Amino acid sequence: MRLFSFLIFSLFLHGCLTGPDDRRSNPNDPKSPEFIAEFTQPSALANTENRNLRIFWQNKSSYTEGFIIEKKLDNKFVSIDTLGFVSAFTDSSNEYSLELTYRVTSFLRNEKGKIRNKYSQKTDSIDYGNIRNVAAFADSDTLKIQWFRNTRFDDLTVIDVQEQGASSWSEFIQIEYPQDEFIRVATNLSVSKNYNFRIRLYLRDHKNNLVKYHESITSYTF
Repeated sequence: MRLFSFLIFSLFLHGCLTGPDDRRSNPNDPKSPEFIAEFTQPSALANTENRNLRIFWQNKSSYTEGFIIEKKLDNKFVSIDTLGFVSAFTDSSNEYSLELTYRVTSFLRNEKGKIRNKYSQKTDSIDYGNIRNVAAFADSDTLKIQWFRNTRFDDLTVIDVQEQGASSWSEFIQIEYPQDEFIRVATNLSVSKNYNFRIRLYLRDHKNNLVKYHESITSYTF
């Protein structure tokens, strides 16, 4: 009987000692080591006026204490900022590349103030914008090429011309740091012939290299 009573008491004592720990292991409890402050996958939007990138996400937990922002230009992530409870970050460094990736990490802190319960997500490839609705018009010997552009990240615009049926392109004109969305140029193209026009947009990356990130082709009979 004494042995039975001792076993009952031991089980009761064990339950008292382990009960709170079991509750802390609940992944829905912010104080639990398993709790994760999640957020939606971050996206990066190119700002057309200030030439910066805006990274934004949506918090799924109000318990998040902060975010660590990392940037990968080559093959290594580098921490560039630590933020509080926010849902956006602006990179105005003007150091970009086609392979650029950001990593955002949410975190909580323990009783000693150390970071714990980290949760990370990466951005998809960066969309630097594009041009569309390209059109060509002719007035006597002057050609007008016009387009709609939703970016100001292009450091160089190159327009090529190709007679339809030909296999190669010839460079037509280059525009550095273009501000307008159309050009007018005198031409020596043959009347009543069909031509293709190719517009290529280039970005100057963090290594000062010009890299193509978009092109669009349109046709016109001059």
